[in-house]
Amino acid sequence: MALINIKDQIKTSKQLILDQRLKRTSSLLSPIMVLQGQAGEIYDLKFNPNGEMLASASKDGTIFFWEAQNECLHLGSVRHKNAVLGLSYSPNGDTLVSCSADKTINVWDLETLKPIRHLTQHHSYVNCVSHLKISNDIFVSCSDDCTVKIWDYREPKAIKTVKQKYPVFTCALSSNPKNLYFAGLDNVVKVYDFSQLKLEFILEGHTDSVTGIDINPEENSLASVSMDGSLKIWDIRPFYSVGGEELKNEPTSLNSIQEELEERQSESRKCHHSFNCLRPTIEQNLIKCQWNSKGNWVASGSGDRFLYVFDVEEQKILYKLPGHTASVNSVAFHPKEPIIASAGSDRKIYLGELMKY
Repeated sequence: MALINIKDQIKTSKQLILDQRLKRTSSLLSPIMVLQGQAGEIYDLKFNPNGEMLASASKDGTIFFWEAQNECLHLGSVRHKNAVLGLSYSPNGDTLVSCSADKTINVWDLETLKPIRHLTQHHSYVNCVSHLKISNDIFVSCSDDCTVKIWDYREPKAIKTVKQKYPVFTCALSSNPKNLYFAGLDNVVKVYDFSQLKLEFILEGHTDSVTGIDINPEENSLASVSMDGSLKIWDIRPFYSVGGEELKNEPTSLNSIQEELEERQSESRKCHHSFNCLRPTIEQNLIKCQWNSKGNWVASGSGDRFLYVFDVEEQKILYKLPGHTASVNSVAFHPKEPIIASAGSDRKIYLGELMKY
């Protein structure tokens, strides 16, 4: 496991602006745009798949929709009865799933901004929702009620449920193989087989609650952010294909093959990089992280009011961007342009133009 020190090279917002004066790289009106309007802390934000729109979720119960280019105009809003904690666009961009402290999940038709499904099976705060990347209908949710639920939004009830001992804060689905990932108060990331709901393996290394996870586009690495102040990168490839290598020794029995495979599986599940420079929030907000579209950078919010961007391949902090006056709770990379967005407890959204990647 590599420990990354904050003394590595970092680009500040001043350097970023100087870079952009030389050459603009995005369709934003200005290299840095600030969006305001929601009356509460902003807990999550997501770009839609084509990058034309941004959605933001607030403590005031609203979801705002913004133009994600030019002047970043406000396009409309919808509402829950309590704080909105998480968002997920369907892969085709036709619907948005939102989850709330009102214990419900809504599926919104983005053409009409009307709810087409209102799901009520959770019994406490619903902290996170995330789509299966190859399906517009299947998504996962997790809650303070200690359950993780898999939904087909065409059905009124969850199609599968996993029960845990502790509240679950973050969740994700992979398509190849089809696995369910989730984490929360117990400090670990658990991985279940999607179809059988069988525990496959556990990622251990954090020393406090895990608040955000994200799977890279190639679905071979997972990033996790924790209240222990670290962001960790894990190899989640199937153990039998790690490195594409053959067995080390000539097998003498089925048992010897199994032993070597288990040894390689254990090795592959170790944390490969750890960036130990983040700060938890005083309010214990659920800080989120996200990979960029190329899978070489990871961004995370932090309680110290900075947005961090990490270069995973070079194992260094690439950007440490100020601007927010309170905790940065969520981050999002634009799917097509070198733009990063951040949402904070200061009720502001920043969109910043990055160098090309």
